[in-house]
Amino acid sequence: MSAASSRNFAESLANAVRRRMAPHTGLQPKQVAYAAGCSPDTFMRWYRGECRMPAEAMGNLARFFASMGDRSFLGEVYGHDVVPLARPAASEIAAELVDILRAKGVAA
Repeated sequence: MSAASSRNFAESLANAVRRRMAPHTGLQPKQVAYAAGCSPDTFMRWYRGECRMPAEAMGNLARFFASMGDRSFLGEVYGHDVVPLARPAASEIAAELVDILRAKGVAA
């Protein structure tokens, strides 16, 4: 990754996180750091672009924001061609369970 693209990525990450924190929402840096799985100091270094965020922390943040109904975080950071985190609908799960039970001869 070139220095320019690395800088653009860091800016995209910081902007995406910034839009999800106070004053735009009620989230404080300490809460986001906990969700990322790091200390508030480490989070702030990532936030300021002083060091890179590990993939595990990025995944933790994406899951955290998704759990709050915000599934657009990774798309903002990486570009809109990223497949959003999604959970299957309850009807899809139910249909799959019925198929499994039928295959086992338990359901009609």
